[in-house]
Amino acid sequence: MKRVFYFLILTLIISGCCEEETYYLSDDEVALFPYENVGSISFRDSNENLVVFDDIFFERDVYEESHPPVPIAFGPRCDDSFEEIYVTMRSGGNYELYISGTPTGFEINFVDNSLGGFGVYYRLMEHEFISDYSYNDTTYNNVLRLYSDFSDDEAFFIRDIGLVIMRFGNHEFSLEN
Repeated sequence: MKRVFYFLILTLIISGCCEEETYYLSDDEVALFPYENVGSISFRDSNENLVVFDDIFFERDVYEESHPPVPIAFGPRCDDSFEEIYVTMRSGGNYELYISGTPTGFEINFVDNSLGGFGVYYRLMEHEFISDYSYNDTTYNNVLRLYSDFSDDEAFFIRDIGLVIMRFGNHEFSLEN
């Protein structure tokens, strides 16, 4: 009986052990978001109007998943950690951008408040890295393209430059040089 009791205790201890992981963004992925010390960013819209995002918030942190410390049927639920970059940009009261990047994916949310009311909301979560992307007569590789499977909305990020082109609905914005 003691052996069974010790075996059960040992099994419970072993099943409660897990290896917590921390997942970080690569240096190339971090370089897509060079907004840490940026005060404003200007874009030209499809009508050649200057749109200035001057309210910019940048955060880079490691977040831990939180699960109860109780083992489940097939072992414990580990509290893995993930690095995340989160950028918020606002242009007066007209436009808002919410950009996030984690080791598991990227996302951009665009809100157009220029029409009044609650605004029009766009969200891009699909992504791919593309090569031979031409911007300002220069060709870049490993360009992040965020897009939608259901529309022509898309956004492009270039390493050490950041967001260069975004298309949402009837709007197209290009980074002002």
